[in-house]
Amino acid sequence: MKYKKYKINFLKIFIMFMILNSNIAFAISPVPKVIIDKEIITLGDIFPDIENNREYILAPAPKAGSEMILKINDLNKIAKAFAFDIDWSNFGDVKQTIIKRKKITKNKNIIDSNLIENAIAKAIKKKMLGNLYEIELAETYKKIEFLSNNEPSIIVKKLNFNNSNPTFKANILLKDKDIEKNIKIIGSAYRLVKVPVLKNRLSNGDVITKFDIKYIMLRAKNISANTILDAKKLLGKTPRRYIGAMRNIQLTDVVSPKIVKKGERVSVSIKKGALNLSIVGKALTDGALGDVIKIVNLSSNKVIEAKIIGVQQAVISNI
Repeated sequence: MKYKKYKINFLKIFIMFMILNSNIAFAISPVPKVIIDKEIITLGDIFPDIENNREYILAPAPKAGSEMILKINDLNKIAKAFAFDIDWSNFGDVKQTIIKRKKITKNKNIIDSNLIENAIAKAIKKKMLGNLYEIELAETYKKIEFLSNNEPSIIVKKLNFNNSNPTFKANILLKDKDIEKNIKIIGSAYRLVKVPVLKNRLSNGDVITKFDIKYIMLRAKNISANTILDAKKLLGKTPRRYIGAMRNIQLTDVVSPKIVKKGERVSVSIKKGALNLSIVGKALTDGALGDVIKIVNLSSNKVIEAKIIGVQQAVISNI
């Protein structure tokens, strides 16, 4: 009986010991120094042996290449918040954790000049109320270095430009997440005009249709007063000689196609009031639609003048 009673008392003591010790915080050692490569500091960065809440975010990380120090009071506050003690056995007199963020190595990238030109073109378009411009940077600014591994955003901060002079001056900001660079840019801006051109070379006798035409943008300074800007003025025309592909077309480059050939028979209508006669003649010259040409009457051999109104058709209405 005494043995059983003793055994029961021992078991009670053991259970009480376990209950009491379940509330005793366990001890974890922080690291004296840690190097991170991210934007946040987590609990596991400072206390690598902790099992729970390792990814809990404690604070933002210092800037790249910089460091911050958690002193003994800071570390004790963290331990208290997560209910554990600190094991200082690995530390000497100075009890602290140094957190250093890796310095980001930036490459010297050459900014694509097209990106800068496009940004300036948009700014000038806005300033000049919708007109399109082609930008040409001065040679000095075609290779701008930017210390970043990423493509920066380009912001035009200030722009000096007017139509009287193609030269512009601009202040632009190259901006990455961690880096900014202000640059003064000089270049030329050329106003662009939408111009109809031929897709392929055509020669005299080829009648121009809508399928032969496309629009391109050309610098206004390269366009004369005689340059055709409306595709409708090309439709139904033929090159006077030939017209090369993708070049601006002058009014003198096209003519109406000849629809009456010299020596061809032509049906000539004679109209005067109620009188409406028709004779057959022979064209003495070539003629396009609307041309007045000489035709010999095959019945009388008399030469008359008639206006071409269609293929092998003409009319006399002024007699």
